[in-house]
Amino acid sequence: MATNTKAGHAMTTLKKLMAAVLAISLGVLAVGCADKSEDTTTERVVESQGKKNRIRTSGNAKLPEGWPEELTIPDSMVLEAASTSSISNDESMVISGTSDQSMEDVFVEMQEIVANAGFEVIFERTSAEKSSFSSEKGKETVTVAIVPAPADSAKSYVTISYSAN
Repeated sequence: MATNTKAGHAMTTLKKLMAAVLAISLGVLAVGCADKSEDTTTERVVESQGKKNRIRTSGNAKLPEGWPEELTIPDSMVLEAASTSSISNDESMVISGTSDQSMEDVFVEMQEIVANAGFEVIFERTSAEKSSFSSEKGKETVTVAIVPAPADSAKSYVTISYSAN
C-alpha cells in the first residue's frame, strides 16, 4: 500500500514538474531560435499573491540560488535556462540545457548524480522519444527529463527539476 501511495505522489509530483519543464523548455526553444546578437541573459521576476518566479535564459544561465551543491549537473551539459518558483514555503527550481551526450548516457549519469546526492529513484520511464525519472530524499524531489535533440544540434535536451516542501 505504501508503494502505491508513494507512486501516486510521484506521479502527481511528476505531472506538476513536467508542466514546469514544458514552460522552461519553451523558453529554451525561444532563446535557441533568437538572433545570436541578442544572446544575453534575460531575467524576469514576477510577484503576485505570495508567488515569486525568477527565470533566467541563455547559454549564460547559472544554477539558481539555493540549488543543492550535491546535485551537480553533467560536465557535458550547457545550461540554457533556470527558473525558481516559490509559493508559501514550497520552493521549486527547474534548469534546462543541452548535452553533446546521447539521451541514454545522460540518463545513466544523472541517475548516478542523484543517487550520490542521497536521492532514491521512485519512478522511471524510458523510450526512444524520452527518458525520465523522479526521485526523493525526505521532502525533497528531483525529476529529470531527457529527450533526443534534432540531428543537426546537441544530442540531448535535459531538464532537471528540484523541489523542497
